[in-house]
Amino acid sequence: MSAERRRMSVTLRGVSVVIEGPPEAIARLEVLFGLAAEGPAGEARAHLELVRAEPRLALPRRAVADQVVQRGVVYNLDGTTWVRHHGWAVTEYDFAAERGRITGLEIDDLVELAYLAALSRLGALLERAGYVRIHAAAFRRGERGALFLAPSGGGKSSLVHRLLRADDVHVLGDDVALLDRRGRLHPFPTSVGVRDPDAAEGLGAVHPFPRRFHGLKWVVDSRALADRFADAPARLERVYLGRWVSAPPSRARAASMRERLGAVSRELVVGAGLPQVVELVIPRGARDAPTQLPSLLRRLGAAAQVLASARALTLEVHDPAALGALVMEDLGHD
Repeated sequence: MSAERRRMSVTLRGVSVVIEGPPEAIARLEVLFGLAAEGPAGEARAHLELVRAEPRLALPRRAVADQVVQRGVVYNLDGTTWVRHHGWAVTEYDFAAERGRITGLEIDDLVELAYLAALSRLGALLERAGYVRIHAAAFRRGERGALFLAPSGGGKSSLVHRLLRADDVHVLGDDVALLDRRGRLHPFPTSVGVRDPDAAEGLGAVHPFPRRFHGLKWVVDSRALADRFADAPARLERVYLGRWVSAPPSRARAASMRERLGAVSRELVVGAGLPQVVELVIPRGARDAPTQLPSLLRRLGAAAQVLASARALTLEVHDPAALGALVMEDLGHD
């Protein structure tokens, strides 16, 4: 391997995505993937190459765009998908071969796009192996597993920060967890997001993660928190639904079926908030919709498991500290 190139593997449940690129980019990706970038590699199912160069859209012939998404313009030709990221990068990916290349001049862009692409392909490959991702904070106390479902900005990271400081609770995922066919929760131990460096006090070193469209994010490498992350699955027994209220008191109450269906559908079946195939879940728009049916059926099956096996509580929260207290109180009950 050239001194100017490095390679890493992101591995979960025996499935690996291999990323090769400039050392600076790989070092930053190792921080973002944390514990998922550590340990023995599994079967390499997907490969990503990062190239620091002028991004050029090199299609073999003229093509008409299939989609325009936030991150770029999408073209599909001869089994390969290209995304021209508005002049600052180009992604090309062969989904049949599970091989792709991301080209750009800025390390920040290479890191962000590689992070999203690797998460996306890892999620798709894990689905084929029987695991479904859910956009939620996940944790366990003893044998009891729990999920906290809330939209982005709804308090998932704040809750995880509280739980990381609790001696008898272990985190399975800061923002994403895995569910298997039996309704068990599995770890998804990537980096822990924080709103600012001060929020990470006592957790470890803080690293910046610049993003094109969503601003600067700060993360704590989960490798520094290895003893606070669970390394084994847990039986799902609790689902907490976050709801912010304008005035106290903060309280927990039984969730209605409508609330349960809405939250589980949004965060699991639709997968809101999850990186989805580099924003190319349906590369050619509605024409590709039928190809998503197997994924939809797997997600519906996982949603049915969640709704059937776990007690659901709605947490009406007035401040972040109250959120942690409500969860800790409920987890302490037999």
